[in-house]
Amino acid sequence: MLLSRPGEKNRQLENHETRFKKIDAWIIFVACSLLALALASYLEVFTNGFSNSDESSHFINSYFIWEYLKKGQFANPMAFAEQFYIAYPKLSIGHWPPLYYTLVGFLFLLFPAVPETAAWINLFVTALAGFLLAMLLRPSVGLGWSLVSALVFILLPVSLEALNFFMLDQPLTVVVLLSAWVWWRFSYQPSYVLGLLYGTLAAAAIMIKGNGWLLALFPIFHILFARRWVLLRDPRIYAGALLCLIVVLPWYIITAKISADGFNYAFGLDYATRALTQNLLTLYHNVGPFGLALALFALIRLWGAGESRKELVGLVHISASMIAAVLLLHSLIPVDIVTRYMLPAMPFLLLLAILGIVEMKNLVFFETHSMILWSTQATALLLLLLPGLVNLSVATPQGDLRMAEAAEMVVDSQQTHVVVIDGSPAGEGAFIAEALVASRARNLYVVRSSKLLSESNFMGANYRLLARTSMEVGAILRNLGVQYIVLERQEGGNLFPHSSLLEKFLANPDSGYRKQATLEHHWRPGLTHIYVAEQELEVNLQAVQEANFPKKMNMF
Repeated sequence: MLLSRPGEKNRQLENHETRFKKIDAWIIFVACSLLALALASYLEVFTNGFSNSDESSHFINSYFIWEYLKKGQFANPMAFAEQFYIAYPKLSIGHWPPLYYTLVGFLFLLFPAVPETAAWINLFVTALAGFLLAMLLRPSVGLGWSLVSALVFILLPVSLEALNFFMLDQPLTVVVLLSAWVWWRFSYQPSYVLGLLYGTLAAAAIMIKGNGWLLALFPIFHILFARRWVLLRDPRIYAGALLCLIVVLPWYIITAKISADGFNYAFGLDYATRALTQNLLTLYHNVGPFGLALALFALIRLWGAGESRKELVGLVHISASMIAAVLLLHSLIPVDIVTRYMLPAMPFLLLLAILGIVEMKNLVFFETHSMILWSTQATALLLLLLPGLVNLSVATPQGDLRMAEAAEMVVDSQQTHVVVIDGSPAGEGAFIAEALVASRARNLYVVRSSKLLSESNFMGANYRLLARTSMEVGAILRNLGVQYIVLERQEGGNLFPHSSLLEKFLANPDSGYRKQATLEHHWRPGLTHIYVAEQELEVNLQAVQEANFPKKMNMF
């Protein structure tokens, strides 16, 4: 038998190691996907449609990109968008950047452009975030603990919320995880390739959602925490920054006004204090006191552990820097205070907590008490899981507003119709999304009562009525030729005065409309009512256009 040469043996070992790493990666991704699928099925996300105004906007924006790719034929995209908006007035590219919508739009070329597909995309993006967290940890802690970290991440309360709603925070978190890995490598082996790659990923994050600007803060914190001052003199870091700015600044300059309309608070110390407090509480509620204690233990043990533990020290610095960047951005920019904004920080906080559990083995006491070590680690893991398990035990599916059925009732493949949708912003958006899917012939024009009977800015501020009496409401409806009216109602009464006016008009026996159906909401108290005109009405397209896209309105 011939003996292998040393070089050959090394190559064989490297090939085996590479093969095992690939198998590990597939095991982790499949496990994440299966867990996400189980949770999504439990929450009925594939059948309940949309019940949040933002998620319906994200779907409609993606649908618009898909339709432009199919039918636009290189036409002026602004003119195409205007015509789309006139029929389906929930298009909001400009308030949010277009990158993710473009990616989803291309996926709609391969899969049906329906809410169920959006839910599947959302599921795999959430699973991908867990997978990338595991890949960050895999070289340092092995397959077992890296797999555990991914599964625990998907079970966190904020991740469960991410599975429930089609939002931008999930893809942003994926790009943030990729960016952290690239920057980590760049910080110790600078190159133009890695510098430009980080700039590209930062630009991608910012063009998915404005929250992506946290990747401008992250390198600053990392240079400070890791004391990598030499990077400040390295031109390769500025090459990546310049590339990022060249890509994103034109878009943000053009859309500055509409983006600013989305701010719910004013700049200042009051907002910063309130936001920081609430965001810290979000971190606490997701990993609990034991998770925070484990993360603190990892920080204390590994922050300055020395060159012999370089990989672990690097992970700690990267994680602390990203958490600090997320907290600072959302304490400075007064957009809103919501739990999902902390999603990009959660993988890194969880990473620290898992390192805290693993680090227990290096305590002197446990070196000679392996059984006690395993029991302690198992208990620590269970305590880390506790917030997610408690949240899962009380979690219910998002409310099904029954808008898919309502849309089917008002769509007529032969006739052009106008339908008015009245309700909460979530109800309006959910109906427009379902009407968009149901009306393949594009002969349905949806008008939002919040814009027809009142006016306000993008976020609903500066509200004022445009109709003062039910008689005026009737005149406006007749002028448009409204054939159907859909009312979405939650328990507790109307949100807006114009909704009460519309109800008062419909309650009049001489209104010219009769109730066609009432659909009871699933998973929440509420009803969706469908009214139909007693006779066929002629559509006034010019009036519809003026209602949905008045001359004073600008897409940006």
